[in-house]
Amino acid sequence: MVPRKPLEILKGMIPELPSMPCTRRSEEVPVLFREPYVHDGYRAPHQPWHYYLLSLFQIHNEVMNAWTHLIPFSILLYNVFTRTGELDFSADHTCWALLLLGFGGCSFLFLSFAAHLFQSHSEHAHYMCFILDYVGIAFYGFTAGLAQFSICSDPWFSRVFKPFFFPLLVASGCYTCVCCSYGKVRFNRPYPRMRWVLQISAVGSMYVLSMSPVLHRVFMDHFRGSMDTVSWMHVAHASFFMTGVFFYTSNVPHKFQPGTFDIFGHGHQLFHVAMATMAIVQFETVFRDLQSGRHLLLSRPSATSILVQLAVVLLCCVVSTLGMAVKVRRKLRNKVQ
Repeated sequence: MVPRKPLEILKGMIPELPSMPCTRRSEEVPVLFREPYVHDGYRAPHQPWHYYLLSLFQIHNEVMNAWTHLIPFSILLYNVFTRTGELDFSADHTCWALLLLGFGGCSFLFLSFAAHLFQSHSEHAHYMCFILDYVGIAFYGFTAGLAQFSICSDPWFSRVFKPFFFPLLVASGCYTCVCCSYGKVRFNRPYPRMRWVLQISAVGSMYVLSMSPVLHRVFMDHFRGSMDTVSWMHVAHASFFMTGVFFYTSNVPHKFQPGTFDIFGHGHQLFHVAMATMAIVQFETVFRDLQSGRHLLLSRPSATSILVQLAVVLLCCVVSTLGMAVKVRRKLRNKVQ
C-alpha cells in the first residue's frame, strides 16, 4: 500500500465546494442584471440561494464587489467592539452617538455586501437587495451626521445650528432612503440621467449636511493654525469619499476598455474600496475626538432626543422598504402580463 502524502490527506478532510455553473455573458442574462461596460462573468439567475452564498468563493463579476465590503465590515466591526469597550456609557451619553456611527457603518457595509452577493437570484431579489442597500446608506448618513455634530463640531457651530441641524438630518435620512429606492424601482435599464441625478442629489445633500460640522471645524482649525492629527484625519476621510464619488460617477476605468475589468479593477470595486476606507477612518477619527473630551464644550443633543431621532429614521426606512416592496411586486406582475 502506497502511503498517502500529508497534503492529500488534508485535502480529503476538507469538503469540496460545489462547482459553479459557467458564468454567462451580458446578452444571456435579463437586462436588469446587466452593468454598463461589463460583458462577462454574470451568474445564472434562479439558482438555489446557497449557490449565491457559495459564489463568494468563486470567480464572477460580483465577487470583488462582495469582498471589498465584507473585509472592511469585519475590520470596522472589530474596531467598534474594541473602541466602545474603552468608553463609559453610563457617565457620558454622547458615547451612544459613537456606537450608532459604528453600527451605521457596519450596516451600510454589510447590506451592500449582501446586495451584491444575492442580487442575481431573481429580478425581485435584485430590487429588494438594493432597496435594503439604500436603507443602509441612509441610516449610515444619519448616524454620521449625529456623531459628527455631537462630538466633532466647533462650539460656535453646535450652539448656533443645533435647532436646525437635527430636524434637517432626520429629513435628509428619510429623503435619501425614499429617493434612492424610488429611483431604483421607477426607472428601467438603461437608466436615464434623471435616476442618476435623483440618487446623487439625495446622497450628496445628506453627505454635505452630515459633514458640515467637520468641514466648519477643519476650516476654523486651519484659520487658527491649530490643525492637528485628528483634523487631518477628518480631511482624509472626506478625501476618500470624494475619491469614491469620482469612481462611482465616472465609470473609470472600465468604460475605456469594456470587458477588460469585468472581474478585477472595475470602477465600482474602486468605489467600494474608497467608501469602506472612509467609514473605517471616520469611525477612528470620531473616536479620537470623543477621547479628547472636546465634545464636553458642545451643545449636544440629549439621550432622549437621540432616541427619538433614531426611531423616526428607522420607522421611515421600514415604511419606505415596505412601500417599495409593494411597488416592486406590482411592477413585476405587470411585466409578466
